[in-house]
Amino acid sequence: MTTREIIWLLRAVSLLPASALVGLFLGPVTPVVERLGLSDSQSHALAFFTVMSGLLILWPRQQVWILALVAFAVGGAIELAQGFTGRGPSFADLAANAVGISMGVFIFIVVHRAIKVGNHIVRRMSHPPSVALPSRLRITRSVRS
Repeated sequence: MTTREIIWLLRAVSLLPASALVGLFLGPVTPVVERLGLSDSQSHALAFFTVMSGLLILWPRQQVWILALVAFAVGGAIELAQGFTGRGPSFADLAANAVGISMGVFIFIVVHRAIKVGNHIVRRMSHPPSVALPSRLRITRSVRS
């Protein structure tokens, strides 16, 4: 199996938890959320942090703002769909989604920059610059005849 096939398989498999997440948000508050002691807004923020992190990992070459917009649009669609399931749409939940998405983007940017800086340091250490010594410190061989 090639790397490209593995990535597409991971992307396809990631749709399963994403669809389960949509189901959780459309249904009543789950016992898991109650057991964790999270409020509705906290569970939305945590869920969309996870969604955004997954999107950034699965599509690393895609522009971050496009992935954030997709995640926010999914959150908006879920809120609109909640109006048809007995739960009302909430701007607070939409704001919590945005907070979770923002946290995912922020952490991705911090980690991405740290990796870039680390790679830069490793490259510089593996290829040290040549340093020209002053003429009085140069070792020269004298030729005697």
